[in-house]
Amino acid sequence: MTIDSVRITVLVDEQARDGTFIPEHGFAAWIETAAGAVLFDTGQSEQVLMHNAQACGIDISAAAAIVISHGHYDHTGGLAAALSQNRQAPVFIHPAGLQKRYSYTDPLNPRPVGMPDNVRMVLASSGRAVFTETCTEVLPHIFVTGTIPRKTPYEDAGGVFSVNKEGTRNDPVSDDQALWIETAQHIVIVTGCAHAGLINTLHAVREQARNKPIALVAGGLHLLHASAERLARTARDAQRYHVPALAPCHCSGKESMRLFREQYAGEITYLFAGACISR
Repeated sequence: MTIDSVRITVLVDEQARDGTFIPEHGFAAWIETAAGAVLFDTGQSEQVLMHNAQACGIDISAAAAIVISHGHYDHTGGLAAALSQNRQAPVFIHPAGLQKRYSYTDPLNPRPVGMPDNVRMVLASSGRAVFTETCTEVLPHIFVTGTIPRKTPYEDAGGVFSVNKEGTRNDPVSDDQALWIETAQHIVIVTGCAHAGLINTLHAVREQARNKPIALVAGGLHLLHASAERLARTARDAQRYHVPALAPCHCSGKESMRLFREQYAGEITYLFAGACISR
């Protein structure tokens, strides 16, 4: 069996198409292939995930697999509802995605940003978690990267995170993983936030996919607060991987992407809740 095409529909994002869809800080995408459908991340809330899926005519119960890119609340908040709707799909998640974690954007007011406690309990009781520390095939020709090695000197997690409230244990978001689909001709990559860095992600996928050409990267790129130097180096190095098209959303940052676009030769298409892109 081969996959000839991939269709990605964004279900949750900060921006939304017209008044039919509800915007929300977070990300979720519905990925359709000949091998089956994948729900990739679940947004921040049950209500928005389910409303926007219904508005798209998407039935969450039809997912053959659920993949969690990392364990932040804005990617896992709708998971309990998804598991209630879908009774059979395994949930592919890095084991570190279950840990408690905090954001130290304001050092005096650490903010919990991990998977909600109720979602963690529902996932544990479901018995459907499949832990993915290494590259794992979730459906035929559809893979998650597992842990993405951090090799570039200029990419970081995109924020100050800790796995304890006191802020004494740094959280590199080691559970960050991407999904990649191998079609007959190329590779399509979907990212949740790319906390490992876009270039580290490209390098990991290129190695796992044995250098097959990459046609598209879609999803969050976490360049919202990136420096001008990081944007320039990311744009330069993305072109070294011959990535012809990016479809950013969520945490990518429109202003950052505007600066990025000035130095990136490929096609850039901005996504939002209700948007679809195919390759």
